[in-house]
Amino acid sequence: MLTNLLIAILYGWASSAIINYLADTLPVSNHECPSLESRRPIHQYYFYNPFKIFRIRKTRIIAVQICAIASYFAALQFSYLGITVAVMDAVIIAFYFLVIVIDFEHHLVLHRVTLVGGIIFLLFGILTHRFLPTLLGMIAGTIFFFIIYLIGQIYSSIKTRRTGLPVDDAIGFGDVTLSLVCGLLIGWPGIIPVLIYGIALGGGISLLYLVFQRIFKKKDVSQSFIAYGPYISLSTMIFWFFTR
Repeated sequence: MLTNLLIAILYGWASSAIINYLADTLPVSNHECPSLESRRPIHQYYFYNPFKIFRIRKTRIIAVQICAIASYFAALQFSYLGITVAVMDAVIIAFYFLVIVIDFEHHLVLHRVTLVGGIIFLLFGILTHRFLPTLLGMIAGTIFFFIIYLIGQIYSSIKTRRTGLPVDDAIGFGDVTLSLVCGLLIGWPGIIPVLIYGIALGGGISLLYLVFQRIFKKKDVSQSFIAYGPYISLSTMIFWFFTR
């Protein structure tokens, strides 16, 4: 267990620095260039003094570091499955943590991120459950969430016509591409319950948050945006780690 803990600390420290660095540099502004405020040398994410004011989201940086260490330590308890699975677990944790951080902060699921994830998870899927279930999982995940995306588009259009005000899309197309990637990893038929649980989890937590905002902070929540990417990611990781 001590060895696993040391490996988890080392990997969590190294991977969380990369996750935080990419989360600050990959999202683009309306001018299609990274925010100047977010351009920081990557070494600042490895070596920093947490007791000083660290202007690039100190709380998030530390939180990602702790969660990465804890998640990988938990994953290493399945190390009896072999080094291949341990490496896959490490990549999966890093990928979904990056998706979660960016989507929570920017309401974006970046296509460049899902493209890289899709290539990697295609290989993982074939290694785990062969080609056909991987292909069917990709198709099912894409179709499932594309239908939900279309429903969200219709809802946003109707709301815009009724209120005369622009309304953010209820669900972004990035969630569709993320579901495609999850389908590659989980395969068929597991991708269906993964997406259903992800939507239920996102809806439930978001509903509680909106009720809290409405009652205690007296805010108008009618225009609030729900980021489903983090909940789909969590549902996928839970399914991956606990159903194998």
